[in-house]
Amino acid sequence: MKFARRAKKLSQALIGGTAAYYGAFALGATNTPSLQGYTGSLNVPSAFTEAQGIASLQYSDAFITAQDARHNHSVIANFGVLPWLELGGRIAWDYVHRDCYDRTGCGVRDMSGNLKLRIPWIPEDWFSLAIGAQDLGGAASYFEAKYLVASKQFQYGRIDLGAGKSDLPDRYLDGAFGSLELQPWEWLGVIAEYDAHDTNFGLRLSLPESAQRWGIQSSLKVLAHSDGEFISDKRFFTISIGIPLGQSRDHYPKSQPKSAYHSRADASVAKKPINGGIVTSNKLPTPASGKNTTQPVASEPLRQTHSPTNQATTIAPLDKIASRLEAAKFENIKVGEKGDALYVALENNIYNRNEIDAIGVALKLITENTALQHQKTHLLLLNQHIAVLEVVVKPDNYREFLAASNTAPLYLEALFPESNVMRSIHWQAERSYASPLRPAITLSPSIVSAVATERNLFDYSASLQTDVTLGLWPGALMAATYNTPIDQSDEFERYLPDHNRAGSFYADRQRSGFNEYELQQTIKVTSSLYTAFHAGIYLHDYKGFFNQTAWQSPEGSHMISARVGKFNLKESNRGELYEQNEDMQEPSFNLVSYRYFASSYDVALEGTYGEFLEGDKGFRLDTKFWFGDTAISLEYKNTDAEFIGLRWTLPLTPRRDYLSPYGQIKGRENWNYGIQTRINEKTNDVHFGTAQIPSARHELERTYLNNDRLSPAYVKNHWQRLREAAQRYSK
Repeated sequence: MKFARRAKKLSQALIGGTAAYYGAFALGATNTPSLQGYTGSLNVPSAFTEAQGIASLQYSDAFITAQDARHNHSVIANFGVLPWLELGGRIAWDYVHRDCYDRTGCGVRDMSGNLKLRIPWIPEDWFSLAIGAQDLGGAASYFEAKYLVASKQFQYGRIDLGAGKSDLPDRYLDGAFGSLELQPWEWLGVIAEYDAHDTNFGLRLSLPESAQRWGIQSSLKVLAHSDGEFISDKRFFTISIGIPLGQSRDHYPKSQPKSAYHSRADASVAKKPINGGIVTSNKLPTPASGKNTTQPVASEPLRQTHSPTNQATTIAPLDKIASRLEAAKFENIKVGEKGDALYVALENNIYNRNEIDAIGVALKLITENTALQHQKTHLLLLNQHIAVLEVVVKPDNYREFLAASNTAPLYLEALFPESNVMRSIHWQAERSYASPLRPAITLSPSIVSAVATERNLFDYSASLQTDVTLGLWPGALMAATYNTPIDQSDEFERYLPDHNRAGSFYADRQRSGFNEYELQQTIKVTSSLYTAFHAGIYLHDYKGFFNQTAWQSPEGSHMISARVGKFNLKESNRGELYEQNEDMQEPSFNLVSYRYFASSYDVALEGTYGEFLEGDKGFRLDTKFWFGDTAISLEYKNTDAEFIGLRWTLPLTPRRDYLSPYGQIKGRENWNYGIQTRINEKTNDVHFGTAQIPSARHELERTYLNNDRLSPAYVKNHWQRLREAAQRYSK
């Protein structure tokens, strides 16, 4: 009895002391990937999603079903694309090179997708609720499950409760489930869960925040014990790293007030400044006095007369501005006046990852040298001599904005300029850093791949692509892309002696030679309507022409575009290609697209309908999530078959490229790579070209519209990057 009483007191003391320790020092259970990829415990998901802007890359050795639990290999990638949305994919395999066509028993070789959606309107201090699915719609389903889960985060841990339904009965997520994770220290978590079939216990080890570098997080989870029949004698683990995808958007404003500038009329009431944000108004307080001073915008150009002496004194500071911009390696620089406003036009070919960097640097150099009589500064950004965006600031205010803290308000306006704006300005100083016929060379890798097929885990054909571009006259350029194969796996070879057959993907290999060369003429019809004509050789085998016409709404949130074209097969390749594909036809395409850009989240949603490049008819939906200069795209295609895919867009060049007066060598700013899988069918045949949108390497979105990010809404929502670029690159 004495022993029992002592034991009870000891346990109470331990529990009380441990609880006190948790209350004082615990940080709460972190949200890390489970063994199955989705964020959660071991096999149980949580209702929290991967942090927005984080890519979680993971290796897991767990393959668990109701009748089997064994060690295999899984590589899983999860992306926090919105504060409440997590999506990703999984590649699982037992053998890398075993050919499933030639023998049985090659084990699992599967590619699947997953997503989790947290209900966003539930207050955070209540609880979190999420729905999710893994192994979406594939032909072979090893992990398919759908679930609903609720979670509550405490100071010392997290509890998860939910229910699911699996196509593989009597295993995890097939029924009610729950888990508890306690975190006594920042680096350690203790996990207990019931996954709807088995009771599991495990540990989580995480790298402390003080030991993290470059924002990279890492964790290790171990399933140490289970009461499952096939799993009790096994131990499974997963290791993951979380990598920031790009710049955070937490400090960007979520919305901007409507501007009166578009009407070219003076506002009757000045808008109040917004601390840390943007005010768009034509009545602005001058920073020197802090009083409201009306600055009307003339609806017609104001003509000024200057005596020879006054004109000389005016041109001198204008020429100084042009010289400073030339020294910063801007091209096609023009400086002039209209009324009390200073106008500067320039072309950027050095800040190619994102032209908002060029805007920030140029505005700093301009406003530092603006004369007192200039009440406004208008920056016209040119691409191929075409004015694509106009940004308006108050010089004194912009200088204070650059020098002050984040709470300093910025008065900024952005709009699409009229097509004849360059002819309405009296240009008085002109300079250019580079020669008019300066070639630009872009180097980038190219990869064609087949992932998790019956032949191999990963087959590839890799090459180096060299783009050469030469501007001719306004809106016209000549471009060529040369493809140099570097390496490829056996299945892309012409003949495999050991198997007495051609490689399964030989027709889709990388080939040596000019992959593309073209002439292009782009015309700006109105302030936001472009049409571009292309003629040349495309995709190595096709010669012909196409037209792309695109219109954007005044803020750039909406875009409607159309593509129409006709290609013919090159005579030199016609016989070989027809031999490989007897159903091949001379391709023509007719496509219409609508794109909506949600500037508050940097998310573009685009739907395309019509006849695609290979003659397949139907539609595709693309959702692109931008994180600074990196993007993740989710694709759904529905033509001759249904596919879902995931694509990465990465900048393979620094924010400021190398540029000389005689030429330029750079990397590709929007290199992309993706994988896809067929869904809702019994077979999962590999197809490289379904729902393909024909495009040139120098299409409208890339050459003229900053990869579809050159819009008033985008500039206003990224005002902090203007200051960051100016302070970083204009010293």
